[in-house]
Amino acid sequence: MKNLISITLGIVGGLSLLSSFAIVHSAGDVNTIEGCIGFLPAGKSYSFSIAGSVDTTGGNPKMVGSFTLSDPSLPTEDVELPEEAKGFTSCVAALIR
Repeated sequence: MKNLISITLGIVGGLSLLSSFAIVHSAGDVNTIEGCIGFLPAGKSYSFSIAGSVDTTGGNPKMVGSFTLSDPSLPTEDVELPEEAKGFTSCVAALIR
């Protein structure tokens, strides 16, 4: 029984790792924010914003910015998004870098 539990945990852990790899790999193939929507779970609504500024007055242009994704159904004190939304944030982050 102990071996069966270990094997099951190993399989689940391996699938989780493969799933994470697939999200990162697939995100590299998406070239629009709309294409990243497929990484969000169905049946929920999210809000996102992208803000930034560029300073080209110096020798080296500098860019600063932020990307936020929020789930209006969560309390505002919840700063951590659910795991299922992290694929979308990774996908968008790859586009705006």
